[in-house]
Amino acid sequence: MLKKQNIKILILLMSIITIISYLTYNYISKKKQEISQLKQVLKLADFSVMELEKKRDGGDITTEENIEKLSINKTLKKYKLNSGFYAGMHLDFPGSGYIDFYKNNIIIISARGVLAFKKNIQDTGENFKQIKNNINEFIGINQFKKKGLEFSWFSLKDILIFNNKIFISYTEEIKEDCWNTSVVYGDMNFKDIEFEKLYSPTECIHSTKNIEGIFNAHQSGGRLNSFDDNHILLSIGDYRSRYLAQDIKSVNGKIIKININNSNYEIISMGHRNPQGLFFDKKNNIILETEHGPKGGDEINLIKLDELNNDDIPNYGWPISSAGEHYHTDEERYKK
Repeated sequence: MLKKQNIKILILLMSIITIISYLTYNYISKKKQEISQLKQVLKLADFSVMELEKKRDGGDITTEENIEKLSINKTLKKYKLNSGFYAGMHLDFPGSGYIDFYKNNIIIISARGVLAFKKNIQDTGENFKQIKNNINEFIGINQFKKKGLEFSWFSLKDILIFNNKIFISYTEEIKEDCWNTSVVYGDMNFKDIEFEKLYSPTECIHSTKNIEGIFNAHQSGGRLNSFDDNHILLSIGDYRSRYLAQDIKSVNGKIIKININNSNYEIISMGHRNPQGLFFDKKNNIILETEHGPKGGDEINLIKLDELNNDDIPNYGWPISSAGEHYHTDEERYKK
């Protein structure tokens, strides 16, 4: 009797396991199919167009707010942007952008030029309001469509609000398919900002017809930082034309200081690959610079401004000296 009962229990358990396995398999198969369909939709979607359409309609950037309690009586306030920020500056999707602050307001700008603000950081429940602007006269859909493989190479690179002005760096198509990192600026306000060029290099790197035979617009730098009342700092990458970082006549692979009154510039340091981090310590008169290196070659560099000499610009070594190994190179490039 006991044996028959055990057999029944075993059969029941096997039946339950079979049913659960079947349901689980169907669920997983369905989810895989949904994910596959979503990937196909994402692949076909033009997020740059979607973002520019959102900019054109001028509507709010809807948000979800979340507050987390931290130690020592601090709180962390998070904003999830549910609209407007669709296109990325690395991959086509998800969207990405930059943030700065102006008179206790949060200012955000997307990779494609959606500019918005949240009035008063302390307010809760408010969406970000768009600020009308003409940034897409300088970089627009024609540039956004020019991609490198699956990557979005061309986009805005940084935002800086300084002395009641707003500065934006971006990858500029200076000539057809020939690029470099430039800066536009305008008077900061919350209604309509009319940007104009502050700095645009005379040189550019062609995406296919260049000496190195290789091109990467992710290596564009573009970091902005305030310096003094009359100057800002800008980092410019080498766009994978490595030799330019050691060419004193080129601005590529350099940190430069730009006069915001007349657009004149001077080179602060050279020998950089893709400098995208800048911090100016005014008290100690030093610049901390971080850059993406190749395999194993990321760097943190200290630039001592008291030691600057126009005849001897600090050289941080790239592409001759690095802790990493070059990507996509061969013996001939190493010799070069």
